[in-house]
Order: sequence, then structure tokens, then C-alpha cells
Amino acid sequence: MSEILQDHIESFLDDFSPETSDLSRELRDYAKDNHVPIIDEEVKQFLSFYLNTLKPRKILELGTAIGYSSIWMSQIKGVQELHTVEIRPEMFALAKENIERANCKNVRQFQGDAADYLDKSQEMYDFIFIDAAKGQYPFYFKKALQRLEKNGVIGFDNILFRGMISNQDLVKRRKITIVKRLRKLLSELKLDQAYEKTLIPLGDGFLLVRRNDV
Repeated sequence: MSEILQDHIESFLDDFSPETSDLSRELRDYAKDNHVPIIDEEVKQFLSFYLNTLKPRKILELGTAIGYSSIWMSQIKGVQELHTVEIRPEMFALAKENIERANCKNVRQFQGDAADYLDKSQEMYDFIFIDAAKGQYPFYFKKALQRLEKNGVIGFDNILFRGMISNQDLVKRRKITIVKRLRKLLSELKLDQAYEKTLIPLGDGFLLVRRNDV
């Protein structure tokens, strides 16, 4: 269930564009049954439309999980390579199996910490999808900028963090550090004229950022 949409709206959006393959439906059901966080259906619909407009050739995904987003993003027309990074060995292995089942030959997997990958990689990307540890989003952003092509875009999933960013009453004590970091990131981006940005009220909040000097 989305944290910021009413249930009846979320249900309508989910029905508007049903899964297009048996494997896609299977992975979404697996994620639900096993409490694996994957991209919300309404965010997927939006991002699929947006990426078909952006037409990225190379995509970097931070946070593979079971490979759900890796698979459908890699199948968008024009995507030549998708690199995806996952720190958890069990998720890496499961995603590898799913990506192979989907026959996504343009996907390259990397196991390890997303920040380490950004530090060591020399690759440049047209779109960077950040969906890893939420408390690390500010650090990922700074590092991701170094790996972003001039006309590239960075997308952050779950940027409103279960509604806690916008509603203090929802903040859980054990999540205070994450909330503070995300709020600081959003506050800094809001004031920084070097970036064009839009915060979209879908799923758990989706943020798009690009440089203004393009």
C-alpha cells in the first residue's frame, strides 16, 4: 500500500496498466508475499512513460532487490546497458536468476555497496535510479552527480519515506536519522538553483533532478 495515496486511488492506478508478462506478475506477487520492497505500480507507470521520453542509453540502478525494476527498465526501447548494484548476497543471487529468466542480456549486475560502486566506477549514465538505503540518499546524490551525463537525470524512489518527511506525527523514533537526512536533502535541493527538480506525489514520493546547465 502507498503511504501517500488513498487506497481507492492507488487501486484504480494499479488496474489502469496491468502487468504485461507472467514473470512480472510473479515477481510482484513474490515481493508482496515476502515483504520485499519494489517500485509501486503507479510509479512504474510514470517512470516507464518518462524514460520512453527521455530515451536513456545507459541506466544505473542503485538497489536491485529481486530484479523487478532492472528487468522492465532494461526492456525500454533504446536502453543499451543497465547496470544495477545490490549489497545483499541473497538478493543479488535471486535477481540474477530472475534477470536470466527474463533474458535481459543488456543488464550487468554488481554486488557491493552502492557508494563504493559510485566511487570506483568510471562509467557515465543518462539516468540514475536511486532506490537503495534511504539514509544514504544525500551521499549517493553527491557521488551520482559525478557519474551523470550532461543531459542526465537522477530519480529517487520513496523520497517521502512512508509519509514521515511531510508529517511529523508519522515519524518513528528509530527512523529519526533517516528522516533528518532526507529532509535536509530536499531542503537543500529546493534552494539550490543549480538543479531543476520535481517531487511527484506517487507511491511513496518520487523525485526527479537534473542540472540546470544543460
